[in-house]
Amino acid sequence: MDRYPEAIAAALRGEAAARKVSYRDLADRTGIPLRTLSRYMTGERAITVENFMQIADALEASATDLISDVVRRAGTPTPI
Repeated sequence: MDRYPEAIAAALRGEAAARKVSYRDLADRTGIPLRTLSRYMTGERAITVENFMQIADALEASATDLISDVVRRAGTPTPI
C-alpha cells in the first residue's frame, strides 16, 4: 500500500508540470494550504479523494486519466 502515495504524487506532479502550474497557483485554485499541497505532491501525506478531485479539476485534468497513471506508476495490474 505504501506505493500509492508516491504514485499519486508523481502523477499529480507530472500533470502540474505538463500544464505549467506552480504549487502556489494550485493551492490558490483549490483552497488547499500550500504546505498540505506540497506534502501531497511529494507523497509525504496521503491524499483524500476529495482533494485529489479538487486538484484534478484545478489542473483541468481527467481524474480517470490520472488514476490510470497512478495504477501504471504503482505497478498495479489493471483488471480485464
